[in-house]
Amino acid sequence: MPTVTHTPRDHETLLALARTPLTADQIFRLSVTFAKPYSSIFRVYERLAKLHEAGRLCRWRTIADGHMQTCYALSRQGFQLLHGEEILVPRARAFRPIPVTRQPHTLALADAIVHLLVGAHQASLRVTGFCPEGTVSLPVGSEAVFPDAAFQIAVPDGASFSYFLELDRGTEALQMQSRLDTWQRKLRLYDRFQDASPKRFRVILLTTGGEDRLRNILDLAAETFRNPYRSLLYGCTQRMFLNAHSPLTDRIFEDHRHRLHGLMPRTTTGTCCQSEGRGVSSFPAVRGERGETSHRLEAHRSPPSPSPSARPGAGQ
Repeated sequence: MPTVTHTPRDHETLLALARTPLTADQIFRLSVTFAKPYSSIFRVYERLAKLHEAGRLCRWRTIADGHMQTCYALSRQGFQLLHGEEILVPRARAFRPIPVTRQPHTLALADAIVHLLVGAHQASLRVTGFCPEGTVSLPVGSEAVFPDAAFQIAVPDGASFSYFLELDRGTEALQMQSRLDTWQRKLRLYDRFQDASPKRFRVILLTTGGEDRLRNILDLAAETFRNPYRSLLYGCTQRMFLNAHSPLTDRIFEDHRHRLHGLMPRTTTGTCCQSEGRGVSSFPAVRGERGETSHRLEAHRSPPSPSPSARPGAGQ
């Protein structure tokens, strides 16, 4: 296996892949947030090939944007290089290709995450405490809801604001008594979880299903939420989000009362706050259903840092 010198940009590339699998094009777009961005897509392909040959990445072929592309993720070696030898390594399945049935969801989620991170960088905001898909569990009694991602956005005065991300591809039923994986159940659990949490958060809904799908979920939220005056869910179509020049501050998100919002106010100063409360939330580790470490929300006043017992890869 060839020896490759590990550069600071390699470290940033591995860190990006710890958040989500990415294609070369997505890494190229995200690299504007790096200390030294890639100069061209060809440089990205060249470096990813070397990192793969060195055993630091795994890859597989997938269909994205209507044509075949290569998707990259951390290998076991890349994971250990990023986190250190002493960190518990996830199960082997964490380093296998994403199942074919999940790949469209994973790539759409990656597009959203890349645009979010680039938008935060352009607005001089920091995305902290990022927890990837599959690492967060929000317990509500004997049930739990599993966001597609969790993160905080930090403003210059040190305050942070917490978000859970849900990507909808139109495959999940809105409501159906015979099924557990419905939007009605998910909205109910988020609502109950917020009731029990002393600090406020937002659930970001991005749907690839278009305006009608978005309106149906928002209307269902209006029927489900027990407090009609609490703006818990911010929804937007994936297309509108990806086309937004300033995705964090543009008023493109609609709540269940069909009012428009930005994720953050345009003036991000010490007076910036989420409308129902101030505060910062982090995601300390708890044990998940399958014996894997996951995370749940707990409020305190400082940006989160990864817990030593947290599942590696979370809190990036």
